[in-house]
Amino acid sequence: MSRHSGLDEEARRRTFEHAMELWFEPEIRRRQNTGLASKPFPLIAAQVIIYPDHRPHEVRLNEEVKAIATPHVKVGKSLTPGQPVYEDDVDGISDFTLADTDDPNCGHFTIAIVRGRWFGSFDFRYNKRKCSILLAAAQEFLESAADAAEKGRFRPAIDNLFSAAELAAKAYILTAPMTSDGESKKHGRIRARFNISARYGNIESEQTKAFNDLSEARSKARYVEGDIDGIRDQLPTWQANIGALIASVRAHIS
Repeated sequence: MSRHSGLDEEARRRTFEHAMELWFEPEIRRRQNTGLASKPFPLIAAQVIIYPDHRPHEVRLNEEVKAIATPHVKVGKSLTPGQPVYEDDVDGISDFTLADTDDPNCGHFTIAIVRGRWFGSFDFRYNKRKCSILLAAAQEFLESAADAAEKGRFRPAIDNLFSAAELAAKAYILTAPMTSDGESKKHGRIRARFNISARYGNIESEQTKAFNDLSEARSKARYVEGDIDGIRDQLPTWQANIGALIASVRAHIS
């Protein structure tokens, strides 16, 4: 199984058995009980598609499975892009990713038999395309903040930097199953959810602090609710940490 860094053989076996018990065996029994599948059922591939919103997951069996496989090519074999790959060409599969026809924001668990052995992989990071779009926007706001600071326009610099930080934070929390916090446009709810993730060590403390500092500084800057002379010197540090936050979230979804 891929997406399992550090898992030993026993952990991989338990993961496989859990997937069978949770998704695939119940679907096989359902189809058998309704006359849609034979008894016994010759399972050779299975896949569950997990939507990031509240839609029910989709279980696919055998020829229904759609995925892009990364093969282990046999020693002495050479393949060129676009060339058909046959079972005799490979020793196994290192990874499965979603097919281009599937929603790229979904998570999945995919398994298949190759040369008499089960291979599989999973990816439960959700909303990867949405997050990519958010991160691209965050990068634009980050660059706008740097440009404004260079010109001495510190209020728009702080405002733009906060927008960059919040978009990166929203991208991070959207990688989990959909919640109202993830889709919320309210600053407080996004901040609260992001800080919960940070408590578990998923975000560097300096990046979390920069986001929270900017949340406080934004009102002073945007709505002229206070003097910013005492905080504008922190802009270079904030810029560095928010740039690092964007990069770390981008790495998380890659």
